Amino acid sequence: KNSFKVFSILCITGCLKVFDIIWAMTRGGPNDISSTPSIMLYTQGFSYKLFGRSSAYGVILLVLGVALSLITNHLFREDKDDMEKTANKQKMHGGKIALYVIAILWTVVTLFPVVVTVMASFKTNSEIYLNLLSFPKKIMFQNYISANKTADAL
Repeated sequence: KNSFKVFSILCITGCLKVFDIIWAMTRGGPNDISSTPSIMLYTQGFSYKLFGRSSAYGVILLVLGVALSLITNHLFREDKDDMEKTANKQKMHGGKIALYVIAILWTVVTLFPVVVTVMASFKTNSEIYLNLLSFPKKIMFQNYISANKTADAL
């Protein structure tokens, strides 16, 4: 059951971020017919230099992937009896502090690009060019609106 849960999450997130095969074969296809959100993220950011809209696509993909993973975890959750049995077997003895420190450092290193992407999704292109790491002067949802309109056009 656990292996099927892991497989399902990897399959769902892999389908959301598929890029390489489609880009190598069709580059989004004629008239964007085989374009995926990852391809739209790439073309908006690197072809059209619309980094705010590209960041908005990235945030949308992140939220969608986390939501689908949480739903999958909820569908394949274990019973309370099973959790108690595994908790009794997996009592951790030494090295808890080291593991917590490593986990906190890993979380900070992993979340930094996510925070920068979320901040960039609320900025204009000129604000991104001036200082990528600063907070937006005014929170703008225009990048999300443009991303939604572009996705609807497909």
